[in-house]
Amino acid sequence: SRRGYQTRIAVSVAGALLLIIITLTVQPAAAKNPALNIVQYLVPILTTVIVGSVFLLGGKLAFWKKAGRSSSRTKLAGAA
Repeated sequence: SRRGYQTRIAVSVAGALLLIIITLTVQPAAAKNPALNIVQYLVPILTTVIVGSVFLLGGKLAFWKKAGRSSSRTKLAGAA
């Protein structure tokens, strides 16, 4: 079924537009201020980390998890 994909597509398009805007904003700023050159390197690196986490980990990064939460596997193992 193709229902339910509108939200995913909208979020993806919004993220891509945000990335393009950030990239186009950082480049002229770094030309005027050389100290911002590091930001030009951080934008694609952080993008790769975020996209990689979405594909490999289902969008859950280790530092986003709450410390007190137990996984569903722990609950199932305790029930048996």
